[in-house]
Amino acid sequence: MHSALLILFLAVLRGFQIGSTFPIPSPLLNPTWGDPKRLVHLYTSSDKRSFHLAINPDGQVDRTPIQTPSSAMLLKSDGIGLVAIMGVKSERYLCMDANGKAFSSAVFNIEYCLFQQERLENGYDVYHSSKSNLVLNLGGRAHTYLPGGNLPPYSQFISLVNTVELEHFVRRRSTSIHVDPSDPFGMFTANSQPATGEDSVESQASREVPALSRERTRSTYHDEVDPDDPWRLLAHKTNSSPRYSVS
Repeated sequence: MHSALLILFLAVLRGFQIGSTFPIPSPLLNPTWGDPKRLVHLYTSSDKRSFHLAINPDGQVDRTPIQTPSSAMLLKSDGIGLVAIMGVKSERYLCMDANGKAFSSAVFNIEYCLFQQERLENGYDVYHSSKSNLVLNLGGRAHTYLPGGNLPPYSQFISLVNTVELEHFVRRRSTSIHVDPSDPFGMFTANSQPATGEDSVESQASREVPALSRERTRSTYHDEVDPDDPWRLLAHKTNSSPRYSVS
């Protein structure tokens, strides 16, 4: 049951059902970028403490000592080190401003939401802004990435396998006789109805799908499409978006 739910969940994020009708200028839905094969938790530690990167449902970039739904991430790479990171629970992208402050955005912005991933000799990864070259650091101190240079605590990450139950990531909605042919899975329904308490957990899980708003699936770019860059990932004419920074 969980395997089937995960396949459906990832299929929605990859845009199997909605990609051709509602194009999203996001690397997570760009078929030319790699597959987000699994949910991961970006773990970092020092001699005294350890944390997981988290993006809370309200958009706040945070850190948590244990795995939570807010710390589950989808990572997608272009194959040469550029990575987009999305919080699954919040449906928001991890971004970084010019001062090294981490924040989240509901809209992908290539200037602030794209990171370079560097694999270190110890097996950990460093993520630094493709724009400012400042490293992602849950310790809060801005630091410029230099190959072979010293790194601050909480800036080296390892991707841990998700152990959070999948039902924490989906929104429950009851079955209905009426099916909208343009939205057969109810992905764009504004108001969902909770599953009834009489149903079993298994029957509820079989109908659970993540709800994506139509607003997030509308392209924010011009109608003209560059065939060499249909997703405009290489374009630098992007708009700023509401953001929430790490505390």
